Amino acid sequence: HTVEAEPGADMLALVTVGMIDPLHNRWGTGTFRFAGQRWTTPCVDLASLAAASPSLAGWVENLRVPKLLMATQTKVIEVVVDETGNWVPSTPTIAVIAAPDMLWKLAAALASPALTAAAFGRVAGTGLAAGTIKLSARQVLDLPLPTNHEAWERGARLAEAASVATSADIWRAALEALGTAMGEAYELDERGTELVAWWSNRCPSWR
Repeated sequence: HTVEAEPGADMLALVTVGMIDPLHNRWGTGTFRFAGQRWTTPCVDLASLAAASPSLAGWVENLRVPKLLMATQTKVIEVVVDETGNWVPSTPTIAVIAAPDMLWKLAAALASPALTAAAFGRVAGTGLAAGTIKLSARQVLDLPLPTNHEAWERGARLAEAASVATSADIWRAALEALGTAMGEAYELDERGTELVAWWSNRCPSWR
């Protein structure tokens, strides 16, 4: 029920873990593997799916809400924001459903150096490759939220800026500013600068 297509009323973009970078969805920008094939613009054909599997179509329909999509087995936590609810997560992508007014705040928290460090301390090496993070959905829910709400709001705005970046320089600058803001949000004090540098070195390059 996956086809190369443009998203629309009956076609929803299928997002795999390989498409997700920190606050950057690479759907449609290259080729990605899914179900043993290479795809550029994979979409789920809703009519075909509904005819063949009403239960799976119902699952997709239930996920047509604002949410975050998070990759697994990565060097830093990688998350993107689906504001319209029209992205279908491909297993093992984790979907985090949230109120629309919390999407960017939660994205900033999850994308922060602090939570990558927290996750790394808990589950590093549990993936197939050493030095990677593989969180379960339950473990994502257990991650702590920031305490400095003013800095957290700044982080949310920077998360939005990173998500609409059109070049490596703009994206990287927004990510590093987000890292600094979220260090304040998590009240890391002098540890924040060192943590941002560690996290920045682990982030993937723009692609």
